[in-house]
Amino acid sequence: MSSRGSSKRTPSWMLTRVFIAVALETMAVQSVTEIKVGVLLIADSRVPYSVHRVAPAVDIALETVNRDLLNDSYRLVSELRIYDDICDARYATGVASDLFHKHHVSALIGPACAYSLHGVGRMAAYWNIPIVTGLGDGGEFKNKTDFPTLTRFAYCQCRLRKVFGSVFRHFGWSDLVVIYDMDDIHSDVLGNTLKVGLRKGGYYPYMIQFYESRRGEIENILLDASRKARVMLLILPGDILRLFMLAAHGLGFPQSGDYVFMDVQLFDFPGKYWGNHRWWVVNMSEEQYNFTFGSEEVNFFVGAFHDAVIRYGLALNETLTLGDDVTDGRTVTRRMWDLTLQGVTGDVIIDDNGDRDTNFAIQDMNMTTGEFQIVAHYWGANPGYTPVEGRTIHWPGPLNRAPPNAPRCGFTGQAPVCQEEEGIPTYQVIIVSLLAVLVMGLIVAFLLYRRISWERDLRNMAWRIQLADIHFHSVRVGSLKVSRVELEDGDNDEDDAMTRQCFTQVGVYQGNSVAVKKTQLEKLDLTRKVLLEIKTMRDIHHDNLTRFVGACVEPGQIYVVTEYCAKGSLQDVLLNDSIKLDWTFRVSLLKDIAKGMAYLHQSPVHHHGNLRSSNCVVDRRFNLKVTDFGLPSFKRPQVVGGTDDDQHGKLEKLLWMAPEHLAKVRAAGYRVTGASQKGDVYSYGIILEEVTLRSLPFEICRGIMDVEDILDRVIKRQSPPFRPKVREGEAPQAVLTLMEQCWKDDPEMRPSFETVLKAIKAVTSGKDANLVEALITRLEEYASNLEDVVEERTKELIDEKKKSEMLLYQILPRSVAEQLKRGQQVVPEAYDSVTIYFSDIVGFTAMSAASTPMQVVEVLNDLYSEFDSIIDAHDVYKVETIGDAYMVVSGLPEKNGDQHAVEICRMALRLLHRVQTFTLKHRHDRLQLRIGIHSALKIHLSASTKAILDRFGTFITQLRGSVEMKGKGTQTTYWLLGEENKGTSLHDLCGRPDL
Repeated sequence: MSSRGSSKRTPSWMLTRVFIAVALETMAVQSVTEIKVGVLLIADSRVPYSVHRVAPAVDIALETVNRDLLNDSYRLVSELRIYDDICDARYATGVASDLFHKHHVSALIGPACAYSLHGVGRMAAYWNIPIVTGLGDGGEFKNKTDFPTLTRFAYCQCRLRKVFGSVFRHFGWSDLVVIYDMDDIHSDVLGNTLKVGLRKGGYYPYMIQFYESRRGEIENILLDASRKARVMLLILPGDILRLFMLAAHGLGFPQSGDYVFMDVQLFDFPGKYWGNHRWWVVNMSEEQYNFTFGSEEVNFFVGAFHDAVIRYGLALNETLTLGDDVTDGRTVTRRMWDLTLQGVTGDVIIDDNGDRDTNFAIQDMNMTTGEFQIVAHYWGANPGYTPVEGRTIHWPGPLNRAPPNAPRCGFTGQAPVCQEEEGIPTYQVIIVSLLAVLVMGLIVAFLLYRRISWERDLRNMAWRIQLADIHFHSVRVGSLKVSRVELEDGDNDEDDAMTRQCFTQVGVYQGNSVAVKKTQLEKLDLTRKVLLEIKTMRDIHHDNLTRFVGACVEPGQIYVVTEYCAKGSLQDVLLNDSIKLDWTFRVSLLKDIAKGMAYLHQSPVHHHGNLRSSNCVVDRRFNLKVTDFGLPSFKRPQVVGGTDDDQHGKLEKLLWMAPEHLAKVRAAGYRVTGASQKGDVYSYGIILEEVTLRSLPFEICRGIMDVEDILDRVIKRQSPPFRPKVREGEAPQAVLTLMEQCWKDDPEMRPSFETVLKAIKAVTSGKDANLVEALITRLEEYASNLEDVVEERTKELIDEKKKSEMLLYQILPRSVAEQLKRGQQVVPEAYDSVTIYFSDIVGFTAMSAASTPMQVVEVLNDLYSEFDSIIDAHDVYKVETIGDAYMVVSGLPEKNGDQHAVEICRMALRLLHRVQTFTLKHRHDRLQLRIGIHSALKIHLSASTKAILDRFGTFITQLRGSVEMKGKGTQTTYWLLGEENKGTSLHDLCGRPDL
């Protein structure tokens, strides 16, 4: 089935960002009155009605109006305004007001989205100016009492129910199945629209939701559908539709002739002017708006805006011709209604209510050619199933006719008419009868016993508690994390005062801590209704529901006593920044709520009616429980009023209430009345937002709106509905999807808590662990990770210790280093005979002056690296390297007899040989090495030192001779041999062990 227009499907959430304003400003310029057309479009090219797509069509329409419709005394002039914002009612109405008051707007074209159209349409009615739009397919805009100047040029999905209704009546079908893809936004919206529309028409289809994850279950889905109906409506994308038809063929459904498959496709047949229109739009878009359509088709909405401008031009021309006032919006609007225009989108039929009548065609596939052909029409101007003369539907199967609504034996083959009648022997009848009587007697006896026991339990007053038996102590919120709201009666002035002091009542009853909540009632009669409520509460036992302990029902002292949870409410936990909650913990909390509510909905309590984050409490084991349910006789609604603080606090508690109940609350003067299971699901959706943002409900909106304004927006039930703002990425996608499903405006579209549990379980990949188990798992993972970290750090420590030892061995002799490692004191040791090697580079000072510092460093590094590799092969110890000086000793710290002289000399020869082949990188010169070797006990003195010692007259010296000194030239030097008056010589001093 298809309608005239573009073949592209536009998601409903994208119908939010465009509106066009047409302003009239009369100016006398050379006898021409200019009608200024203000065009306001969205710049975001992702939407199908962006400025790049729609503006060319509007320009073309304006040119057509100026050229062909208006006379030479009038002219439309375009004034473009481009914005980039989401569909926001406040923004749309603000801009519309600016256009009207500052630019003297006489007509509006747009906005596109229904949410914005609500406010702008009503403002246009107040200003008495026409408003036309190429979108806005919501059913609420049919009410022309609220929108008297609105004309819509878009198709309306709501008419599909009438189309299908005419088909079903024609063939006598009443049972049907609708299969729609929840992952495809267009299929999802259309499927739900059909669900609501068909029910209004008296049809109750069996709805089957398809997800991408169910791709492997297509045959099972079809088998399930075959047990409900013969007629199947497939609202699916093309690739999924093909899979369903292939699966149906594999099951033999089409070949049998017993089943009908119907698909919906919109915008298959453009008007006869569409080709030229598309060519002009594509070319103008590229030339003037720098946008290329490429393979993208010019969509239906572009044509709808074009036809809207043309139709307004026609009405404007007619008004001018008749001499009427063009600023009279209702006059101009009525001239656009109840007329037919041949537009680029086909026959544009505007009915007498200002809405477009869409034509639909019923097509049948030719089994021979595989092509579709039109076999019937549904005309918008003349509704009803109209067959095409000379064409019939090709019905498969042997009978070649439309299948009946239901098979003779029913969809499951269990119809009574098909059951075989067999004769039963008399004795079997007698035996069966006796057994039946016996069983009935047993059943009656059992029921009587259960009834007597039930009545005895009902009259049992074990639940009744004397207030004196409870030992009270005031508990400060924050010290024991007791929620101030979990025990609070929502309408109790005394409790409100206690709330402001951040105190609550906790008592001890029979050795257990209990929560004691004072009700507003002064007296309570124990009627049978009250006793039934109490018995119901006593019979409820679930890990995620607080246990009912009892009640005090003395006059003036009406209290409810329940299980006490020491960790406070979920609201306390969420608003406590010191508590770190990852999504594992959050999902565990959400799962606990869903479990408790699923059980509650299946119990005689049936619903909660006051589900809030403050009514969800956490016990010592971090197990979340729902509280404040049941016992309606203990609660009395109270009008919102009192001080501003009291009224604000009570209004805040309505933020969790579903819109259908809020409307009843307002009608009853804000008395808290009405509750339902679907209302509880909506409240759960608000809690999802709290858990996601760790804030109060509607936290983002509160910065710019007060609570009463928020409630007003929710009650209005706009399209799209007003809900809390949650950005993408704030939570797992599955949680965001569930959140949106829970606060659907239509209660029937909200999931049950069984479905909610499945969705929450999908977030945790099928795991079903509570918060304590999640904590234990996290600790085990942490312990395992800690072991790995310790092992890694130990290995790093060992590696660093080895590096430290290597460095220590390079700085000190190994024997000294080993003593230091063992913590021993290093004792000085004298050596009788060692050989010392000393060398420096000849001309090093001059070479350094002619080189850069880095070049000098590189020379010394390369040279002494070679030296170090050579000395490793000898029994020597490198003492130090200072500048170009290189000092090595043999015979210590390990004594080697007289071998030290041999080791030093062999080493010196190898070093000298290596220097002869060593070349400077930056100068290509060779180095000369000056080497000195000594094996005796000598002290070398300069001439100046000897002169000082001679003044004392006690030191024994000996002339060594002239020696070439580095940087000093030739110098006379001496040996110091000893001191006469001390009676010691150099040999004696060096032989003492304490030196």
